Amino acid sequence: MTRWVLAAIIGLVIAALHYGLPLPGRAPNGAPRATIPAMLRWLAATAIAALLLGAAVGRGRPLPRLVALDASASWERGGGAGSRWSDALAAARAGGDSILLFGDSLRALRGAAEPRDARSSARAAVDRARNEGRPLLVVSDGES
Repeated sequence: MTRWVLAAIIGLVIAALHYGLPLPGRAPNGAPRATIPAMLRWLAATAIAALLLGAAVGRGRPLPRLVALDASASWERGGGAGSRWSDALAAARAGGDSILLFGDSLRALRGAAEPRDARSSARAAVDRARNEGRPLLVVSDGES
């Protein structure tokens, strides 16, 4: 809020200097026709000053990250498939609130999921994170 007030004061000073409007301690020039252009100049100068001061952008909260968990059947290859999958599921749950499963399709994690997809295609998860402007954490076994 303070930045906006400062930007408005800067805009007022710029408009007053440019159009010769009365400032405290300065005599008016008696030109009422300059009022509307001076107000427009004040708005433009205030907007530019606000952008330069960072008031217009504000402080945004970072969006929560999107977690994508590989749900392909490749988790079952080799030994210890159940423990590897449960470790990956725990890592995904620790990584964020929004957990998606990817593989043959992109879908939300609901309840206990099993890795049954025939392939690992993270393209849909990457596209969704990019479209939402969110960071993406991918949890995968590294196989397709």
